[in-house]
Amino acid sequence: MSEINLILISLGEPALNAMNLKKINVKSLYDDPETMIIKGLLQFFLKKDIRKKVLDLLFERIINKNTKDFSKELYLNTDEIREMSFKNMSFGSHGYDHLRWGNLSRKNQEEEIDKSINFYNKIGINTQNISVCYPHGSFNATSLKILKKKKISFALTTKVGCVNKTNIEKVYTLPRYDTNYFT
Repeated sequence: MSEINLILISLGEPALNAMNLKKINVKSLYDDPETMIIKGLLQFFLKKDIRKKVLDLLFERIINKNTKDFSKELYLNTDEIREMSFKNMSFGSHGYDHLRWGNLSRKNQEEEIDKSINFYNKIGINTQNISVCYPHGSFNATSLKILKKKKISFALTTKVGCVNKTNIEKVYTLPRYDTNYFT
């Protein structure tokens, strides 16, 4: 935590204290409490511009690469996405900026979905039967209305489970298994 505090102070932001940290849920199936605190700070508590600066500094100090170069190594590029699609792999939307839809206005939720679909269209991926997996599992009643209006085929939540005859008709709130269950 001291590393994060040093970064925040160097950016002119207040240091963390026990009150800040108590607001963060540290329970996780996969991550230790310190990792959950860092995730909580980055996902909820730090403003977008500060979050970007913190991430850039962490990448430089820990990974010794800038985020753009690291991303090129870690994530699929458009040629790889096209190749996979050509070989009948399906792609769905997970939002454009991976924001929590349940915290966004209707307009911002629509922008997240539209930007994501437009990206696929731009690179030649068929979006007629596109699905959604809610970023961070976050959605609300507005999200469901938007998906229906946009004729999204189905949506997956972070609720753990199988799609079966009791839930198959709830197409915008289907359960799933996280990939972490299979590692």
